[in-house]
Amino acid sequence: VSRFIGIDKDGKRFIKNEIIEVKKEFQGEGLGADIFSKQVQAATDNGVDYIVTHAAKGPTMNGFATWPKFGYDMDLDDPSVRRYSKVVMRKVKEAFPGVKTIQELFSRPGGEEWWSGAKLPNGK
Repeated sequence: VSRFIGIDKDGKRFIKNEIIEVKKEFQGEGLGADIFSKQVQAATDNGVDYIVTHAAKGPTMNGFATWPKFGYDMDLDDPSVRRYSKVVMRKVKEAFPGVKTIQELFSRPGGEEWWSGAKLPNGK
């Protein structure tokens, strides 16, 4: 786990999850959800206003599909989106016209499945 706690420009306290890794042999057992739910409870108990994360996708990373299931959302036009992800965001808009966020995509029939199977330009 790699994270940091800070205070934003508006004086709100936050946690930023850089990476949460679950060893392959423990994936699919709900360990990530358990870790995250305990983090949310501890953050709430300690006055943290919000939690942000970097959700990656790659050979050993599935945050791209997992974090939205925990309620994370992102505007498809977010300027912080990395260059290769902008291609995926454009494809979302083409496949699901009118969708503006990941959670809106997940609410559409087939949206979650489309997102989970989306290919990045490098084929991952």
